[in-house]
Amino acid sequence: MKKKKSSNKRLIPVLRTALFSVFSHKEIFCPFLIVALVQVLFISVLCFLPRYPLVNFFGPMIEKLHGDLYSHYPYYLEVMPKIFQKIQYGVFILLSSLMIGFAIKNIADLNQDIEVNPGKNFLYALSRYVHLLMGSVILFTIFFYGMRPLVGILVARATEIRSTSGLFYYLKMIVLRGASFYMLFLGVVTTSVFGFLYPLIILEKKNVFVAFFINLKRMWGSYWFVFFVVLTPSILYVPLLLIRNNVTEVATTILPEIRIIMLFASVILIFLIDSIIYTSITTYYLLKKENL
Repeated sequence: MKKKKSSNKRLIPVLRTALFSVFSHKEIFCPFLIVALVQVLFISVLCFLPRYPLVNFFGPMIEKLHGDLYSHYPYYLEVMPKIFQKIQYGVFILLSSLMIGFAIKNIADLNQDIEVNPGKNFLYALSRYVHLLMGSVILFTIFFYGMRPLVGILVARATEIRSTSGLFYYLKMIVLRGASFYMLFLGVVTTSVFGFLYPLIILEKKNVFVAFFINLKRMWGSYWFVFFVVLTPSILYVPLLLIRNNVTEVATTILPEIRIIMLFASVILIFLIDSIIYTSITTYYLLKKENL
């Protein structure tokens, strides 16, 4: 898996190598697969929340948060994606951080032609878990409380437009229909800015606060390359967003379960995208470190 230094600043070779590495090395594949399987498990459990005996416990909670109607099929399927999204926040902070660190250590060993010991590497990642966890909390806080409100402000302004035709009407519709795409883009920006945070915590054994500032320093001169490394696989998520934004009528009148199908599809895509992104970033980080 070792690369020539000349590929250091070439986007396509880095992404192509990452994609090949993900599916040819179970040591890289499995940590991200574990996260995906946990998410699938949560979706499966959520499917049974409005049924006995789970409805006895979760029904009152759903009714309190969303209304009496939404604890019953098929209306429950309208709020199920919102519930799953909140669960994903916890999965990212508590589990994904550890599995990303585990994968990064495996990737580093493969790049250096060291025999990978998954058990040993997992225990090493576990020893860095506090810093990985805090790093994920920082990223989540920056995105959720720093970036996400920008989309909310933009949408709020757009809803104030009263025009039903003409330029301002089309601007309003672009903003309202594009909110999920803006969120995706801001996620790409956040991941790119802090792309070296996890490698620094795992490979350099830096504490999260030191890693935070070293990341910003090392990202200087590399940001746009890392940005496109993150953006390119993230584009795979765009078709799903397009479909999701246009399934309301189908979900309401023909196939309510399409919302569940969309959740499973999102898990598969996120698994693929994250594995490519973090494999690419780690590979690039190691190449960049060699050239220092």
